[in-house]
Amino acid sequence: MASTHTALTCLFRSSEWLAAWRPETGRLFLPAHPRLRLRETVAVKVEFADRPVGATVVGTVVSILRHVEPLRIEIAPDEESLRAVGLLTAAARGQPVRFRSRPPRHRIRLPVVVSYAGAGILVNTISASEAGCSLRWPGRLPAVGQRLFLRFGVGIRSVDVVGVVRWKRPSPSSPAVGLQLEADGSTARGWTALLAEAVRTGTPEA
Repeated sequence: MASTHTALTCLFRSSEWLAAWRPETGRLFLPAHPRLRLRETVAVKVEFADRPVGATVVGTVVSILRHVEPLRIEIAPDEESLRAVGLLTAAARGQPVRFRSRPPRHRIRLPVVVSYAGAGILVNTISASEAGCSLRWPGRLPAVGQRLFLRFGVGIRSVDVVGVVRWKRPSPSSPAVGLQLEADGSTARGWTALLAEAVRTGTPEA
């Protein structure tokens, strides 16, 4: 089922973004919002007032700073959003960057059976788009570049697709892998239809 999260738009000047992003801790500080709660997932559409640049950063609220004025929240960006953070930071410093458009990414929990190491394991997605997905992963992580065979199912609809591991996160608390899906023709259409079915309740784009 789709997980709910809050979508916000934040306008920064370049200098404000550089002050808000703390690379030493991997945290982003934003003005507090009345709808946000601790441990909530938020999709922040970042736009620059002084540059034609923008990107969306998805993360989790890890603290609410009530002792400062104005109130602030601290966001821990997801693994998949760190590239967007890096591009925004480079743009804020005046470095030339090229933002590539990508399919909308949805924060969504979908069960998927993965054929790996001679067995089928049941895992859940963290997020998904028409181009790929990230998966929570139990045990030993597959190697980057490895091809995995996936079976997704939503209701009576299912689709089989191949995913190639593009990154892995060996975190003790939340190990995960990111996959690029190899899908074309009827497989691509089947995956697109299944994803649309899963998010038809209105999950915000990330």
